[in-house]
Amino acid sequence: MSLGFLLYAWRTVLWELYNWKKAATAILQFFGYISKLALALVFHFIGDPITATIRAIETIFTPFEHSTHK
Repeated sequence: MSLGFLLYAWRTVLWELYNWKKAATAILQFFGYISKLALALVFHFIGDPITATIRAIETIFTPFEHSTHK
């Protein structure tokens, strides 16, 4: 009788651990999707100034790159 209970208890523990693993994975995936959405929103609204700043920095440093490769 006690062996049957132990088998049942062990199976229940494994099932609960599997549920926790699924829940944790789903929560992490949700946060991943939310972070991608936030990044997309940031670049949607302020992407042009960021791109312009990067291009300006590249333009400033381009003459220095060409002068060092002689």
